[in-house]
Amino acid sequence: MRAIVVYYSLEGHTQYIAEEIAQCLKADTLALKIAKPYPKGKMARMFWCGKAAVFGEKPKLAPYEFDTSQYDVVILGTPIWAGSHAAPISTFLEENNIGGHKVAIYVCSGGGGTQKCFNQLENKWGEAIATLSLINPNKQTYAEDRSKVEAFCKAIQESI
Repeated sequence: MRAIVVYYSLEGHTQYIAEEIAQCLKADTLALKIAKPYPKGKMARMFWCGKAAVFGEKPKLAPYEFDTSQYDVVILGTPIWAGSHAAPISTFLEENNIGGHKVAIYVCSGGGGTQKCFNQLENKWGEAIATLSLINPNKQTYAEDRSKVEAFCKAIQESI
């Protein structure tokens, strides 16, 4: 099985879990970066990121390399913004045809909106082979999340 974890992380939570999943599955990673960064101030960032999610914006991404033919499984990782996935994920999905691939999704949130996010992403290509929802994961809290991440990875392995 050849897998890649494609993710966008604004504050590092989604990146941290991407690295843990990649290690567990021996998968590649692709960190999406936007060409023009979001504002740094907490309130301004919340406004712009929430607006981008609500209005379905597709920000220009910094250059990246991705070849769908190299992978059997694409694992998408995103923070939850206004009950939706991060806008850079929309750009990635528009630029890349991952239809025909098995897809798994994990989300990191401050506390909610995960099912709506899963539904939105699954509507783009079909049911995910595995889903995972974590609340603000980091190195200090990872012991609590480890079993969820391991179960997510096992579900992916078993679906191949």
